Amino acid sequence: MANETEILQWLRQGNESTQRLIDLKWKITKAGGGYFLESEKVPFTLQLGFLGEEQLLEIKLDTNIETATMESRDRLGTYRALLILNSQIKKVKFMLEGLGENVVARADIDLPTVTKDELDNSLSLLLSSLYLMVRVLHLEEEFNQQIVERMLMLVKELQAKGKNEKEIVDYLVHDVGFKDEEARKIVSELVHDDMRGNERLYG
Repeated sequence: MANETEILQWLRQGNESTQRLIDLKWKITKAGGGYFLESEKVPFTLQLGFLGEEQLLEIKLDTNIETATMESRDRLGTYRALLILNSQIKKVKFMLEGLGENVVARADIDLPTVTKDELDNSLSLLLSSLYLMVRVLHLEEEFNQQIVERMLMLVKELQAKGKNEKEIVDYLVHDVGFKDEEARKIVSELVHDDMRGNERLYG
């Protein structure tokens, strides 16, 4: 069983040349009962919490999308989309937090059995789910470059593990929640755009 100190050490020891999220060098800032995680390679701040009573490791990502200020119709549409995503995605859930009712993505890991690979997989799922949320809510313009760069990192990481294109598509479909046709399109475009400077993903 990995304890809090060991898990934080995994995150501190990395370097910026890796494609694996767990092996990046994270800047860790203690905040209240948890930690903020920041990396030059990831354009979002992650929140890490150790829930002792539940024996859970909680990872959250605040999208900074405020729903409290939305018009009623837009707010209901957003809630509906998030509920559908929650039924599609394994191990990651979207919720609302704070006075602004911000959209937050959350993944929980059982602390007694957590491994370094499992934590890496949860980090990848969390950020991949954000990509799916952006597409469902039609927020590509706001998040385009940030999300494309992260998804490209994920594809490269899976390739480095020896996964072929079909296996990467299967991962996006079965673990992240993409439809098969969309997953194939994403993988194809990301791989080809990597060769051409990421110029075409959203037309």
